[in-house]
Amino acid sequence: MGLRPLDDGAWIEIDQSLPEQLLHKRRLVEEHHGDVVATSDDHDASIRRAAEELRGALAGHLVSRHPERYRYGSQTVPAISVGVVDVGAVSFGDGRHPIEHAGLLTQEDWCLHLPDPDGRWRLVAASVCFPTRWVLAEKIGRTVGAIHDPVPGYREHLEAPVDRFLDRLRPGRPMWRLNWNLVDRPELFQPTAGDPPDPPLGPADAGSRMWLRVERQTFVRLPASGAVVFGIRVHRDRLDSILGVPGAAARLLAAVRAMPEATRADKGFDRFGDAVTGWLERAVSPPAR
Repeated sequence: MGLRPLDDGAWIEIDQSLPEQLLHKRRLVEEHHGDVVATSDDHDASIRRAAEELRGALAGHLVSRHPERYRYGSQTVPAISVGVVDVGAVSFGDGRHPIEHAGLLTQEDWCLHLPDPDGRWRLVAASVCFPTRWVLAEKIGRTVGAIHDPVPGYREHLEAPVDRFLDRLRPGRPMWRLNWNLVDRPELFQPTAGDPPDPPLGPADAGSRMWLRVERQTFVRLPASGAVVFGIRVHRDRLDSILGVPGAAARLLAAVRAMPEATRADKGFDRFGDAVTGWLERAVSPPAR
């Protein structure tokens, strides 16, 4: 799984794209609400309480750790356009579900998990504006194992270890990992693959038309509700950006070559695998002139 301990101060990643991405999220919430926000039935209000706990934890963290970007102000319209977010304005008094507030506060997306009566972790609330080829409405309410059914080998090799990890995760001991994908579109909101690229990709132009999409995933256990919070922070760069990192093209080529066929299909390599492999081979061993 590649999990590592996460320093409390590094929970949230912020960069120069914060204003742009928060405004993008707000537009998606307004125009595609059912695609980016979802909650399960909440008969005892336990989901709302857990989401309120997450919202409060985020607000406190952001104001204390990033005062140059976040503040409690007059609860007017948040000044996102100038790079300062009024936490009070985003978080209170507008009738939104607190999981929605959480998503509007950060570049991260948020998935909230609670155990069902049988002790199985289920996705009970989420604000996911920047999905990487998965549809939130198809995942809400499902167990972690069922959510990952499409992932080759998950049931056989990862379901039990992941469930044990979630059971053992403790408040105050957050964890993180990285996950990568290659995609042929730059959009942050990518619930589906969409149409194939036109014109078709080739080894000569894959570097400028493919995108390396890396997810920084965080796992936090909330102390009061016991909920597990899964945070997803998406970074994306054009594939040819790796040329500036010594050895990166060779490492990615080795990873692509070692990828099982089922994983290649799951990651969409039937659309662009030959083009990417050819481009990486040229990057690692440029043709003689």
